[in-house]
Amino acid sequence: MAGALQGGLFPNRIWLNDYSQYESTSILKSVLSRELSAEEERLVQLSGGIPELLHALIWGIKNGAATQSWSSVHREIRSVIDLIGARSFLLERLYELQAGSSDFQSKSDHILKQAGLVRTDLINGVRVSSLRAPYVSEVLRLDSV
Repeated sequence: MAGALQGGLFPNRIWLNDYSQYESTSILKSVLSRELSAEEERLVQLSGGIPELLHALIWGIKNGAATQSWSSVHREIRSVIDLIGARSFLLERLYELQAGSSDFQSKSDHILKQAGLVRTDLINGVRVSSLRAPYVSEVLRLDSV
């Protein structure tokens, strides 16, 4: 889930790109050598193209455990959310973004992006933040019940 590498030979942060929906679907189809089921398509969409989620999903499908494939990643995301929850304004911002994208807020969104929970895009000249993957919203929803 790491958002960046820093240190060593890298004087600046290098942002790791997520796969697009098309790339994610293509990778999964290529690995499985078949079309995806509706449930597999839904899981690909939930992954948001995050490589760790996609590769765990591939392993899960190949091993007949697609629904359990994200359990370790779920714990990682939950741990990050717990850590940032110590600063209430960050947790509040996550819940705001759960409702949908909004204009970038530098005080919180930069930290959330570094934590691997949020992505930012430039849309019509405006910097916009959103949750990095719909699965992050699922973790927030499931763990708040």
